[in-house]
Amino acid sequence: PTPLSYYSLSPCRILDTRWPAGPYGGPALSAQGRRSFAVLGQCAIPADAKALTVNLTAVDPTSPGNLQLFGGQGSAPNALVLIYKPGLTRAGQAMVQVIGGEITIESTQTTGSINVLLDVSGVFR
Repeated sequence: PTPLSYYSLSPCRILDTRWPAGPYGGPALSAQGRRSFAVLGQCAIPADAKALTVNLTAVDPTSPGNLQLFGGQGSAPNALVLIYKPGLTRAGQAMVQVIGGEITIESTQTTGSINVLLDVSGVFR
């Protein structure tokens, strides 16, 4: 594979499901729900970005579960980015590949909903 270079970005919130309904806002992620987000051009992410460094935050979960983060809209990997339970806000850092200009967040909780925040701090290209 071709080596990539890392470039830091000013921290920027790409999405927050507590915001009004829209492509980078609400609604909250439902149980076993999945949402894909176009990230190129958002928060100064260049069109040739191959991967991002991000901080993923789970807010107001109504039941325990975990979040998976991956590039594109394919199958979720067998890796968890963040494990959470009701009543707690949890955050974790991750690197995520950008596929087709998109990233996807998936919740595995069995009931209820969860709000999700995603902040970007760097890009690989």
